[in-house]
Amino acid sequence: MRPHLKHFLTQAGIPAALLMLTLVPAGFFLTLAAASPARAEGASNPLAAASRLTQAGDVAAGARILAARVATRPDDVAAQAYLTMALDRMAAQGDIEGLEGVRQVLPDWPPVLERLGRLYDNQGRHAEAEAVYRSWVTLRPANPEPYARMAEHEVVAGNYPKAVTLFQRHRALVGESDYADRRIAMVRATMQTRGPDGPQALAQVH
Repeated sequence: MRPHLKHFLTQAGIPAALLMLTLVPAGFFLTLAAASPARAEGASNPLAAASRLTQAGDVAAGARILAARVATRPDDVAAQAYLTMALDRMAAQGDIEGLEGVRQVLPDWPPVLERLGRLYDNQGRHAEAEAVYRSWVTLRPANPEPYARMAEHEVVAGNYPKAVTLFQRHRALVGESDYADRRIAMVRATMQTRGPDGPQALAQVH
């Protein structure tokens, strides 16, 4: 603010606090106005609250509200659907911190773990991806999906025997799986040509 303008406003009786308004970005109060009511109504109307926060640009905060709703009302299909869309948006943006925040609320919800593990792998953070998959297995040992995701992770890492074992576990839990059979056959063929301890292989792992 120019000195002569500040002096004029002060002389006119404008409180000092109001002078700071001219320094605030134009969109700040629109965002604040949208976010504050959303947080206030989160408990009574979580879908509306999440929508307000998302529109204000805080997708992660909206997702956490939806996650809390799913945690307390696992039968709320609408909350699950909106949360899944929010997870997809955060994953597309590479927002690991946002996904981890949702994971704090829903530590054993497969859609969170699946996207988080993939994102860690895509960013080259393979140890963290494996930790997510292992946590998923521990929390939901009867769920076949984490075994498949961990198996694909091991294929990329070149750990072929381990990948085969995990695909077999996936197949056992599913009962019968063309997907697992195809992946096992492909990994075994790769082992024959490159050896069980060969370099990283198979870009087409999905």
